[in-house]
Amino acid sequence: SFGEQVVSAGAGLANRTPQEIVSTDIKPYDAGGYKFAVAQAEVTDLLQISEHLEGLRRAVDELHDKRGLDFAMLLITDVVRGSSRLIVSSEHPPLLLELPYPPLPDGTRDAPGVVSRKKQLLPVVLGLLEN
Repeated sequence: SFGEQVVSAGAGLANRTPQEIVSTDIKPYDAGGYKFAVAQAEVTDLLQISEHLEGLRRAVDELHDKRGLDFAMLLITDVVRGSSRLIVSSEHPPLLLELPYPPLPDGTRDAPGVVSRKKQLLPVVLGLLEN
């Protein structure tokens, strides 16, 4: 479809380095006494994650370290199916274990139906941090 072609051209994981992926669309936040950042990347198929997972995980950890954050996240969104997977930095506050997105065997978290960082993911994260 046209939508898939547009996304494939401007997004996807194969055309960019993991560092570019985590730094292209990133928003910093400061809430509940925590400094953190949430990056988002769009893909046409979440199956793309597996071959890039190690590099992406490293890039999220580097982002955490370089910016002196309490934690960092990468939301990888399948724009065709309207679903996402979440990579959280290795170092993070224990309360993030309470995120309502089930951990998968590959270490990512499954976020079905989540496509918006601002409207869907952020309120959940802020709810945990501010309680």
